[in-house]
Amino acid sequence: MSTLAELRAVGSAAKQLPSALRRRGCQSLHAVAERNSRYPVLLIHGYAGSESVWAPARQALSDAGFGHIVSLNYNSFATDPVDVSAEVARLAHDALRTTGAPRVHLVGHSLGGLIVRHALSTDTGLTDRTCTAVTIASPHRGAPLARIAPGVDASGALAGLLLRRRPCRSHDLSAP
Repeated sequence: MSTLAELRAVGSAAKQLPSALRRRGCQSLHAVAERNSRYPVLLIHGYAGSESVWAPARQALSDAGFGHIVSLNYNSFATDPVDVSAEVARLAHDALRTTGAPRVHLVGHSLGGLIVRHALSTDTGLTDRTCTAVTIASPHRGAPLARIAPGVDASGALAGLLLRRRPCRSHDLSAP
């Protein structure tokens, strides 16, 4: 990528930052195709990200035959990750109901992976309906520097996910 292209990409992201910081709650982008030969996929971005980071993955998944792809969008500075994990569970159940699929794929990057883990560890009925849970570069053993990150209140839920020191519970998500 040329330096000019990199500067354009950074500039484009910088222009979106003020509105991204004001955004509250969760929104989602649904990519639904006529042909749907695979289980639905939910994509959850990481800290300070947006659903736009998943654009190349959405295209690749669509090309591979995944016809129901949901990219969750939330403001990691202002939205409680526990609320986001509840939204992940709700969107997953909606996708299962809409497609009639028996299971769903969950993919989370960084903080998104911790949110996926939290959604699976709570009693949402999602564990039995998840085919795969993929976490990419997620700090499952904690991120000590997170205590100085914007939006991380030392007593809040985000701090509880990012500053975790104990091992996480594993789940067997293999199909029966």
